[in-house]
Amino acid sequence: MKYTTPFLSYLRAIGYTNQTIRSKRGNLHHFTKWIADKTLLGVTDKDIKKYYQYLLEEKSYCKIRTLNKYILTLNQFYDWCCLFGHVQQNPVGALVLLKNTMKTPRKPIDTETIKQLYKACIYPTERLLLIFGYGCGLRAAELQHLKVKDIYIEKAIVTVESGKFNKKRSIPLQYKHIEYIKNYILHKNLKTTDYLFRYENQIISQYLLRKELKTLQKRIGLPPYFTLHHLRHSIASHLVDNGVAIQLVQQFLGHSSLETTQNYVTLTKTISYGSPKTMGRTTP
Repeated sequence: MKYTTPFLSYLRAIGYTNQTIRSKRGNLHHFTKWIADKTLLGVTDKDIKKYYQYLLEEKSYCKIRTLNKYILTLNQFYDWCCLFGHVQQNPVGALVLLKNTMKTPRKPIDTETIKQLYKACIYPTERLLLIFGYGCGLRAAELQHLKVKDIYIEKAIVTVESGKFNKKRSIPLQYKHIEYIKNYILHKNLKTTDYLFRYENQIISQYLLRKELKTLQKRIGLPPYFTLHHLRHSIASHLVDNGVAIQLVQQFLGHSSLETTQNYVTLTKTISYGSPKTMGRTTP
């Protein structure tokens, strides 16, 4: 905070938009969590290389250009640090980034593994993570900010008030999950304004959400390869495999472009463009 706050103020002063500044703040926060006890000013070029490799492995579902933005934010931050005399040398300078055309292939989680993950749940939040991460296809940030008031038990839907690009959408809940969600809210005595995923009465971090999914994978004997975003990609593929029209899957995921949805889907069957099945009743 000692250096990130004035850096972000500097960006605002030279004309960066609030949205871009929020994005860069998030990138810096992600890096500071990763370096743990090390200070930002104590980072070396070796740390930056290790972090980039970590991004390539941990966020393999992302495009290279998205991963590169994390590093470009750090490069800009350390350029600012050099400018104001906080460090003598930019540790990012020597790093060679991968080209945008290079992508790591992504595979959905097969339905049998999904079933095993559900059966392996011990703690309520683990099952909720699957219900909303897989069953509803929510992004990590959407899971993190999900509140009780966003869940309409009687209508069997969950609403995302401000998804990516501030888009609002409604997603059907599977009937078999509704009673579980209802009992969880009652048992925890949650108010309508409370976050569904909480840790010691505070909003839970995305890091802890990811950690829960990794724990589930280890519990069924898998290496912790799959990420929260794999859950989202998997439900997209499984819905289309079950005959749901891809336009409906596009709405389900909250994508602006049909092409983006098509990129999410890894099929074993032909994509359906017409006569869609009812969304939310065909999920595995």
